[in-house]
Amino acid sequence: MREDIALVPVVDIDPCEVVLVRRADDPNPLLGSLEDAARTLLGTPFRRDAVELPAS
Repeated sequence: MREDIALVPVVDIDPCEVVLVRRADDPNPLLGSLEDAARTLLGTPFRRDAVELPAS
């Protein structure tokens, strides 16, 4: 457990949607771990197919 990170519960608000977005071709191996942690904590209601956004 890290002492420099604090968990602060937020009460009295409506639930919100949590979205994890990443580049499909990103080689960073930590993104897989982040996705696994998010799925473990938040569940897996569905997975959208990749949507290609226009380049800006």
